[in-house]
Amino acid sequence: MELFSEVYSTYYLSVRKILEEAYKKKHLTTEEVKNIIDRYAFSESAFFIAPNIEEWGFFDKGDNYKPKLNTEGYELPITNLEKCWLKAILKDSRIGLFLNKEEIEEINGGLGSVGELFDYGDFHVFDKNTCGDDFKDEGYIKNFRMLLDSIRDNNTVEIEYKNKNNVLTENKYFPVSLNYSAKDDKFRLIAFRLFDKRRKQLKLNLSSIVRVNICEGMQNFKGWKDKPKSHIVVKISNKRNALDRFLLQFAQYEKESSVSGDGSCLSKIYYDKDEETEILIRILSFGPVLKVLGPEGFVDQIRQRLRRQHRIYKDIY
Repeated sequence: MELFSEVYSTYYLSVRKILEEAYKKKHLTTEEVKNIIDRYAFSESAFFIAPNIEEWGFFDKGDNYKPKLNTEGYELPITNLEKCWLKAILKDSRIGLFLNKEEIEEINGGLGSVGELFDYGDFHVFDKNTCGDDFKDEGYIKNFRMLLDSIRDNNTVEIEYKNKNNVLTENKYFPVSLNYSAKDDKFRLIAFRLFDKRRKQLKLNLSSIVRVNICEGMQNFKGWKDKPKSHIVVKISNKRNALDRFLLQFAQYEKESSVSGDGSCLSKIYYDKDEETEILIRILSFGPVLKVLGPEGFVDQIRQRLRRQHRIYKDIY
């Protein structure tokens, strides 16, 4: 198990839950172990954790998983490595969206004199928009927190929004989620507009939201269906650390994955249709270690992009 990866916390949380449940019940069946992994990890995590869980030495494995450890009353300590990671995360430009200055100072004080695990200045991201959102703007922070609260509490909101023509509009919405685009460095609100018979999911740029008010007495629109998602099917070869890179790149997307005997991975990725261009660019960045199997319309887009790149290359050289 790698110490640092996109699934580090999830893997360790899953194994801890397995140990706790096994200690309570004295043993777990293979199916119970799989159910815990499905509940606390990703859909493809079972084929990473389940084959290795016996080798890690936590269980005596016969017909059932019998725990070797007593987990009762055990509190996981914070290591110096984790403190260094937290110290670095507190320097992230987006941290102020979730914590105020006093909370950040209090956490920093509790971390002591440990150094930062990494410096953001050491990273150069070549495919990231340089005109991202201003995460330190007080109005932006206020709107973000109000929307986050309304999503958690299942409240509707009234939003004053500046559209692409720079015209102010005012409508009531039922917020579904906040979406962050790493490529654009922007947050977007996914929401339904109230009194819209189409009940179509909309995306609002958070930077274009002028004002947010929570609407009292208007709740519980959970019956509204999410917009149907598009999907692609890809095959990732067992070369050049491709699977680890794939899981990192597509960590935020819903996936169904399975690993074959040769170590390659077959994965079905679900995404919103308006994210298709970003998905396409990410897929192309993997080169020959990733193959798109379908649907045919997406495969055609891959072919068109590659032909265009080939023509540009020939014209230059």
